Amino acid sequence: MPGTNGTSIAKLKNADGKTIGWAVLWETSGLAVLWLGDDYDPVEIDPPLDLNTLETAKSVCTDSVIELLEMLSAAQSARLKE
Repeated sequence: MPGTNGTSIAKLKNADGKTIGWAVLWETSGLAVLWLGDDYDPVEIDPPLDLNTLETAKSVCTDSVIELLEMLSAAQSARLKE
């Protein structure tokens, strides 16, 4: 759930590597996405969100945004370990 003060913590990128959105962490520990245009198909998050951030966000609210950020973070973390 958004609050009144948020901090951009990660870029969301499309298949071309273009930044299409930002993951925002609110003072309530909720997560949101600030989209920068009409491209809503991210394939990468930079940097991946840590498990603590994701779990804390889930304790506030569970929604499709958190699911998307969790999936992107897991995939990016796996790529970085290769």
